[in-house]
Amino acid sequence: MAKNATHDLAHDLRDVADDLKELVETVVVPKVTAAAAEGRGRMAVASDAVGSAVQAAAGRVPDNVVDRLPNAVSDRLPTQKPRRGRKLLLVGLVAALAAGAAAFARKSSASAPEPVRSAPEPASDAVTPFDHPTP
Repeated sequence: MAKNATHDLAHDLRDVADDLKELVETVVVPKVTAAAAEGRGRMAVASDAVGSAVQAAAGRVPDNVVDRLPNAVSDRLPTQKPRRGRKLLLVGLVAALAAGAAAFARKSSASAPEPVRSAPEPASDAVTPFDHPTP
């Protein structure tokens, strides 16, 4: 190829690459981002469903069956985690009551104070220059 033809071809390829870059940035990237977010959401739901199914199945295995399983298998069975829901609910309830009490105290202390009335100025017995006409 001649030098000019090579230069023209390189220039044309740069133009095509720039056009493709704009197309990818404006069309493809938003679609891929949305699809990835949707996929992550579906994966989280599926993961929760599988986890709860495994927990439910492990809860239905009788203790006498678990005792007969080999140690390698029984060690892999999920154990029941202590439920923290009631404790969390109690802490939330106490926090809500404390916040309500603080708001009530703030509201009652922030009520409009009674206006402060200034005392009338005492009458002065002193003679001022304006009391007596000057000769």
